[in-house]
Amino acid sequence: MPLTVTNNVEIKLSSIIKDTVGLATAQGTISQAITNQLTTTTTNLVYSITGTMVGTDDTYDLAGALETPLGEAAVFAKVMCVFIRNNGVAAMHVGGTNTIPILSGATNTIELAPNAYLLYVDQTGITITDTAADIIKITGTADDTYDIIVIGASA
Repeated sequence: MPLTVTNNVEIKLSSIIKDTVGLATAQGTISQAITNQLTTTTTNLVYSITGTMVGTDDTYDLAGALETPLGEAAVFAKVMCVFIRNNGVAAMHVGGTNTIPILSGATNTIELAPNAYLLYVDQTGITITDTAADIIKITGTADDTYDIIVIGASA
């Protein structure tokens, strides 16, 4: 039976700004809600892991030997969502040579401070090219942990 995947990515940011001016209190609200429905017609793969750094570099080959949470092969042709959270006590870097093209350039990385996360969502999807642009690489300190969730399509 083919894997069925239903996804929904939601983000809500809001701030209330208050200040007293004379006898009056001024208040302003900033609010932004984003909902991105990644439908079953565009996605059919999910990969997730809570990883522990082994040495200083961990790599995940999205066109390689990963498995869905249900044990099916997860070979990505397109990626619509990447979530990475640093659960460790030291900074981690995401990116580097042959990584998926959410960063421009082969040597660019994003630093994730402890408890920071990276979220990338693209409903159209980015193309995963085997051996050229198919790696999620995390560089950090041995024994620190992180979470990864990748949502995409096999074709």
